[in-house]
This record gives sequence, C-alpha cells and structure tokens, in this order.
Amino acid sequence: MTQSSPSGHPRRPDIQILRGYAVLLVLVYHAGFKLLPGGFVGVDIFFVISGFLITGIIRRDLSNGSFSLLRFYARRAKRLFPAAYVVFFLTALVSPYFLTSTEFQDFEKQLTGALSFTANYVLKNQTGYFDGAADLKPLLHTWSLSVEEQFYFLIPAILILLSPRWHHPFFLFLLSTSLAGCFLAKANPETIFYTLPYRAWELALGAVGAHYAKTITTNKPQWRIGGRLSWIILLLIPLVSMTRAYPEVTALLAGMATAFLLVSRTAFQKAWFSVAMMRVGDFSYSLYLIHWPLFSYFNNILIETNPLVPWIRMGLIITAVITAFFLYRYVEIPFLNREIRGRKVFGLSLLGALLLIGLMKLQSYMLDSSDYWRTIRSPSVGFDNLCTTAGPVNFKDCRNSPSPRYVIWGDSMAMQLVNGVSESRQPLVPLIQATRHACAPFIGIADYRNKSDRRYLWETSCIDFNDQVIRELSTDPTRKTIILSGNLLNLLKPERLLVYRSPETGKLYHADSNPAEVLNAVKHTVLRIREAGHRVILIAQPPQASFDVSRCLERKGRSLLTFGADSNCRIKNEMNDELSQRLNRFLQQLKTELEVDTLRFDDFLCNDGVCETTLNGIPLYRDNTHLTNIGGVTLIKKMDLISSIDRLAK
Repeated sequence: MTQSSPSGHPRRPDIQILRGYAVLLVLVYHAGFKLLPGGFVGVDIFFVISGFLITGIIRRDLSNGSFSLLRFYARRAKRLFPAAYVVFFLTALVSPYFLTSTEFQDFEKQLTGALSFTANYVLKNQTGYFDGAADLKPLLHTWSLSVEEQFYFLIPAILILLSPRWHHPFFLFLLSTSLAGCFLAKANPETIFYTLPYRAWELALGAVGAHYAKTITTNKPQWRIGGRLSWIILLLIPLVSMTRAYPEVTALLAGMATAFLLVSRTAFQKAWFSVAMMRVGDFSYSLYLIHWPLFSYFNNILIETNPLVPWIRMGLIITAVITAFFLYRYVEIPFLNREIRGRKVFGLSLLGALLLIGLMKLQSYMLDSSDYWRTIRSPSVGFDNLCTTAGPVNFKDCRNSPSPRYVIWGDSMAMQLVNGVSESRQPLVPLIQATRHACAPFIGIADYRNKSDRRYLWETSCIDFNDQVIRELSTDPTRKTIILSGNLLNLLKPERLLVYRSPETGKLYHADSNPAEVLNAVKHTVLRIREAGHRVILIAQPPQASFDVSRCLERKGRSLLTFGADSNCRIKNEMNDELSQRLNRFLQQLKTELEVDTLRFDDFLCNDGVCETTLNGIPLYRDNTHLTNIGGVTLIKKMDLISSIDRLAK
C-alpha cells in the first residue's frame, strides 16, 4: 500500500485519516480480537486509495509532459523498499528461533515472493489442504503489497500507450470485468482472493474516483451528506462477520464508500478521532509492515490458548505501533528526503534483495534436523498422490496386488490407514485405495467446501466419485472387506454446511449438518456394499487435538520457545463434550440398526482423560488429527488393526 504522495505533491489530510483508520482495522483484526470481525476490510480500503493516488499522479504527469517511467519506478522503490527491507531482514534474522522446519521452508518462499512482487501467488499456492495455517506465515501480509506492485508495473505502460481520452473508459472496463470475474469465473476462492485480475476492480474503482475528483464540484450539501453516510458505512462494516466467499457485499460497500470519500474530500479534520487517525496514517505503511510478523511469531509460539493471550496480544499491538513510528521516523522519512538517482535506487534495491536471499540460504543450510521434521509432517497419501486426486476412481493403479481382498475407501482419514494396513502382514495385505481429499465415503452427501460456488462443482465431483466407487464394488464378483473411514466429526458439527442429494429429484442443495441425514447416507452406503456381496467396517478418526501436535512436538524436540502446551504435547480426551457425545450416539445408532462395528484409536491411545501423541518415541500426529506416515504404520501394527478388521467386519 502506498504510503504517501510522491514528493512535490501535497499530502491530503482526509487520505491520511482513511489510511490510519484502515490500518487500525487490519491491526485489531489480525490481533485476534473479536471486536471487529470484519476488520480485514481495511485492505479493501487501501486498494481503493492506492488506485486513486497512483493513477491520478500518472495521468497528471502524463498530461503536463513530465512523466518518466524510470523516475516513477525509482520513486516507488525509494518509498517502499527501505522500510520493507528492514522488516524483511529482522523477520528473516529471527526466523530460525521461532519457526518449525515446515514454517521456515514456507517462509523462504514467502520472502522470495515478497522480493519479486509475487508473494500473492506464493501464498495462494500455500493454502492447500495440507499446508500450514495462514496465521503462522510471517510474510502473509505481503500478498497485498504484491498485488499493488503488479498494478504499478502494468498501469503506467498501458496509460502511455492509450490516448488520454481512453483512460477513463479503460478503468471503467477494468472495474466491470474484474468485478464480474469475481462472481462468474470458475476460479477457486484462493485465486479470486489473492490475484490481481480479481482484485483489480478495487484499484480501478480508485482510478475512476480520481477521474471524477478533477471534474466534480463537491462543496454542495448533498456531497457532505453523502460523505457522512460513507463514513457511517465504513464504521459499521467492520462489525459484520465475514464469510469465506470473496468479494462480499461488505467489500463492495467499503470500496464505494472509500471512493466517494476520496472524491468528496469529506473528513472531520478537527475531531480528536480524525487527528489521531491522521497521525497513524502518516506511519500506516510501516505499521502494516511490522504488525503481522509480530503477531505471526507469537502465533508460532502459541500452541494452545490461555487467559494470558489477550493481554499478550494487546502488548503486541502497542509494540507494533511504537516500532512502526520509529521505522517511519528513522527509515522511511530519511530515505524519502534523500536525493538518490534512479540507477542507484535500483542498484541498492537489487543488492538488498540479494543479501536477504543469501541470509535465508545460509540459515536454511545451518538449520538442524529440518529434513527429519519435514518428513514427519509430510502428508500421508497412501500408495501415491495419484490415488488422492480429483480424477475418476482408479482401481487399476491404486492397489498393491493383482488380487486385492480389501478396499480402503474415504478421505484423508482413509489415506493414512493405507500403508499401515498394507504392511500389517507379510506378504503385504492385498488392498485397493479409493480415496479423495475431504471427500467422506458416503453416498449422496459432501462437505460444502466452496461457499462462493452455488453450482456445487467440487461437491458434485465428490458425490460422483463415491458413486463411481460403489459402481465398481457392485460389479466386482470377489468378496471383499470394505474399510470406510471419513471425518465424521466434521460432518456432524452443528454449524457445518453440507451438500445433500435429494433422493426424490437427484438435485443438490446445501443445508446445516443434520445427523439424521448423515446417518441415512452412511446406512445407504453400507446397504449398497452388502448388496454387492461385500463385508464392511468403519474406522473412526484418531482423537482430535485442539492444537497442531506435530508443531508442538517439533518445538519441544528442538527447544524452540513454546507457550500454552502440555509438557508432552498430549491431547485432552474430552469425550463428554457435545460433539463427541453426538458422534458416540451416531456410532451406537449405526451399530444398533445395521450391526456395523467401528474401530477407534481412542481405546488404545487414551487413558484417564489424556491421549498419547507418541509411540516408542515416534510422533503419531502430523497436525491436529492426521497421523504421520511412520506413526500410522507403527500404530496400526501395534494395535494389530487388521485382525480386528477381519474379526468385526460384517
């Protein structure tokens, strides 16, 4: 986000007020307080401001013949890089002492992305099913800086090539097509959220506002009323909870309100609130840069929450504000006021980037035990990644024998069983793997994964996958044992949205989780399996932790600073909580009505309300619920799970 107008252009107090307000929204939101559940809208405000300022400056300089690409990019580098490089350097310097091996590996890519203005694409690719949590990534916030830098690279050249009379129509076209793409494109939510084509509408909205700001007289009463209404909108929107879909109505309203305020120059400059926001707006760029690494490193240290956490987060807010002020005062301002020619600016920028990359490579080389822990925390996919993809069922390649007698069918809970069950006996237990990420093995039901897509594209593919599996089993003459395993806890959460297939019409619809509907889907699946002449058994997921167990184990094992965890990273087995009781009733009903037995890891791992997370020194968990590769094999063998399957499957 651009800190201020280039030298020589007057700074507008109303824009500084908007900046200060926007950055404080983001600060409080990232601190984890629930006061402003929609505080992330501050980023949308910044995008509109950037589009307004930068395009206004470019078009003004083009009109008077003073625009230079070299000078423009040198200004941007001089304004943005010094503070950013200081924050990147400090963040990288302490990273080995705060990050586990997986988070450190991700951080290397984030830093490279931040330096090359591609952080948004790096972070988009780090949001997969088994990737680390977003709040553990120290440079997560640089995605928005990359979006803006990409915009800065493209727009000057486009405006130079276009005739001035086409500038405004171009931004109207960009605004409409980008916004339409957010709603009509088939891209996944991460692509829509992180990438410039789907964010360009906000920057273009600011550019459209810059055009009207030159031609509209705003001293009429209706403009003042509109400005007050716009501020009311911006004050209320952060109080609204956000959903997973983007863009939301809140983002649209915030963008339009911001554009109106920029055009109308509405600001209550003498009010104490405005004065405070103006002061914060001066160092808003430094505050945006510094706040998230502080929160992220605390998130890495924190394993489980406790009553001290809110007070620590409040202290981090104060630390961020004070640090940002000094960064602004002693880094931003001196570089802004120093006369440095374009080539020297680019040379220093390149040198700084190379030094940062060199520092990361040196730290990566010196980091002990990283390969071991990265292996421990790698996903359990069974035989091969080929057997986890969104393609059609692959019984031919996803097997370990030409004559399999078992089928493991389900989502990631099933994937983690494959190698352990296969290696339970010698020769290997002959089996087929029929699995897909996040797709529980129950006919006619799916988790509602993509809330922004009412066409149910992913959900349809999951339901089709399970239909294919049951068709394959129905035409198989060999009597097999079918091992079902899926994340039932997710399907039974009261607030969970699921997609159901109507038995009457075959059409899909979404609704809250309904244990009766989930039970019907499981019963229908079991009956179809038995009608095909096969036996069936259900294996429940391992005890679920409220924290990332492998992160806890690695931090303890490598003596990294850790806060809020059991000394041995064990799980509190709260079997009396509401969700566990719902699961127990569900499984008991399945046993009573269909005589389907369920095998559970709790019986082996848990005692006196605590569940172990290691076995003979081997880490069992790769996150809060999935087993490690080696841990899963060791646990399944130790339990002699295959004998229980043979005895209880019906």
